Amino acid sequence: INVPDKMKEDNQDSNKGVFLTRDKEFLITLENVHPLSIPIRGKDCVADIILDTTETRVVMYYPIPYDDNPWWFTVSSTTMIVDRKSGDRYMIRGVAENYPMDKLLVAVGCNGIRAQYTLIFPPLKPGVKEIDIVWPYNPKEPIGPNPSNSEGIFKIRLADFKQKNNIDDSIRDIIR
Repeated sequence: INVPDKMKEDNQDSNKGVFLTRDKEFLITLENVHPLSIPIRGKDCVADIILDTTETRVVMYYPIPYDDNPWWFTVSSTTMIVDRKSGDRYMIRGVAENYPMDKLLVAVGCNGIRAQYTLIFPPLKPGVKEIDIVWPYNPKEPIGPNPSNSEGIFKIRLADFKQKNNIDDSIRDIIR
């Protein structure tokens, strides 16, 4: 794919302070895109959060409205869930759809599709009620309840998701 140099220049990987270059691209096409397959219950591109005893899955989506220009997004290896009350951090383990992390995910030929990608994290501790999903500029800096040194999706209430998740009732009771 021929991604315009201007787009590359405008899209610095702020987590590492380096520019994403052509060797850091991953092409998403109709052959390997994962269209969103569930109803959207969240906001800010979070479709669902699935909690169980072995992992936490955050189902995200990226809308690709048209094909005039390449659409792109990234999944940073510094992405984390932060418990808003305790400050506990849960670092990303991977992406279920096998999209690589720290690469420019360039979507072409996917007009009108919402690309689904599922972020996998460790299981959350009992009692977590509200989280942030954060990709910090510098993961060594402190992340507070209203971080200014990062981007992310903030103030996500787990209660908005747990009612319809297919998780064991004993786990659901712990989360409440």
